[in-house]
Amino acid sequence: MLNEILLYGGSVLAAAALIAGAVYFIIARIRKAQLDIQYDKEYGERTKEKG
Repeated sequence: MLNEILLYGGSVLAAAALIAGAVYFIIARIRKAQLDIQYDKEYGERTKEKG
């Protein structure tokens, strides 16, 4: 019985960590996009420099 609890408990914990990581990644991408828009408004469009 204890083996099954450890197996399924670990699986649930790993799945929860993956879901939390995915949610964090999505939120971070959205916030970065919002910051990029704000920076472009405040400081102008960014240009890519060669070299």
